[in-house]
Amino acid sequence: MSLTAKCPASPAPEGEKGEWYLIQTRPRQEARAHEHLANQGFEVFYPRLTVARLNKGQETQRQEPLFPNYLFVHLRAGTDNWSPIRSTRGVLRMVTFGGRPRPVAASIIAAIQHRLQNTSASKALTQGDRLLVNTSDDPKAALDAVFQRYDGEERVIVLLTLLQRQQEVSVPIAQVQKT
Repeated sequence: MSLTAKCPASPAPEGEKGEWYLIQTRPRQEARAHEHLANQGFEVFYPRLTVARLNKGQETQRQEPLFPNYLFVHLRAGTDNWSPIRSTRGVLRMVTFGGRPRPVAASIIAAIQHRLQNTSASKALTQGDRLLVNTSDDPKAALDAVFQRYDGEERVIVLLTLLQRQQEVSVPIAQVQKT
């Protein structure tokens, strides 16, 4: 899953790395804004999640924006020409505070990228996968389970053997780990 688009842009001079800024897009036009900004040579970060949705009784996987109507663009003050951004198709405006664009900390962008990589790995579950369900801080207390299906965006249905019977139980995705 490509999280950023690097396009041919002039390399940053030594010591001038640039910063990330927040762009507000028109409703449901994040992909369009991403494509047009990338075509203009901007480095764009468009975070998306793969989400399981039920469609006519069938589970389908699709990518949805992590932050609907927003994406990030990497700019260098005094070097990059910012003016084309506001007239780019799909872009509504650059987010400002006090009338001035404020950079988003690089650590926040790195944390989002890290979380997306970990989340996409945990969502790759298919029916019948063996899982461990962590019920406490003790890894030895994990329960063996079998994945059945997703239960919304934050939970999964698993089969647990409890009292010598298999039971369907809904648990948070964060508590399961593929074995």
